Amino acid sequence: MKINLIGDIMLDEYQFYSSTRMSPEAPVPVLTGLTEVQIKLGGAANLAACFSKLGYQVDLFGVCSNDGFQEYKHLVQKENINIDHLLVDETIKTTRKKRMIVSGNQICRVDEETILTESHSKKLLKKIKENIDLKYPTILSDYGKGSSDIYIDKKVRAEIGPQYIDPKYPNWDRYLGSEYLKANEKEYNESLELSGCVNASELIEKYKIKNLIVTMGNKGSKLTSINEEHRINGIAVEVADVTGAGDCFMAAFVWAIEFGYQIKSALLFANAAAAVSVKYLGVFRPDFYQILASLEHKLVLEESTTDSKKIRENN
Repeated sequence: MKINLIGDIMLDEYQFYSSTRMSPEAPVPVLTGLTEVQIKLGGAANLAACFSKLGYQVDLFGVCSNDGFQEYKHLVQKENINIDHLLVDETIKTTRKKRMIVSGNQICRVDEETILTESHSKKLLKKIKENIDLKYPTILSDYGKGSSDIYIDKKVRAEIGPQYIDPKYPNWDRYLGSEYLKANEKEYNESLELSGCVNASELIEKYKIKNLIVTMGNKGSKLTSINEEHRINGIAVEVADVTGAGDCFMAAFVWAIEFGYQIKSALLFANAAAAVSVKYLGVFRPDFYQILASLEHKLVLEESTTDSKKIRENN
């Protein structure tokens, strides 16, 4: 099993501090000691790790600095991710999100990033064309840092366009003609507002999207296409951290579709994956068996609820 993954790669840094008092200057804790630092794959690199956890070999395409590349080399040692096709460019700073954690709570985030230029995009496109294997599915993981700019050109979309897209920009012209586009509620509503469309059906007509998926957190997800519409309820869990939940959903959905699942079943599987991931602080990537356990728990709860309803009706 192999896929091509194109996108904005990042590093997620978690800094754990101790604190015993609040600042007299502002309602914030005084950090008295750095106890631990964790560096994890972020952005499109986290999505790659989600695919790896589900058994895929991932060819990852993106841009980073040399320092960032060295960190990626260390982080992917236990992952099935090929980073040989990354564009290493010293004119950029690898995007890094630094999170300050006190007593299990994130109190601050500091972002370091570079938005790619047209020159970077041309180099990235060259790297992709030289190395991509179009026998396998292609996924675009867009975080608005510039990697998706290559798809502004419709000729590039026709030549190496992705089948699965996780968008960032509210203008979906660069995603025109996608087979599956997964947006969260915020991204979906922003696209509605910008495009002047009033619903999902109008969006798929305007942007020629075959299947539009909208994830809605604990409310579940929905899919709209020309011929069908599905709505899947969320799975009630105690949420610790939503970081990376969208990536878990995306990887699980692609996995299910590529293995021949029907769309409704793929949505159920993806919902279950996201529900597992949010129960943990920081990025957590569930494996196949953890997703199945989550899905089984949902079905048991629904069956129990149905049985209880029948009992009440009969009494």
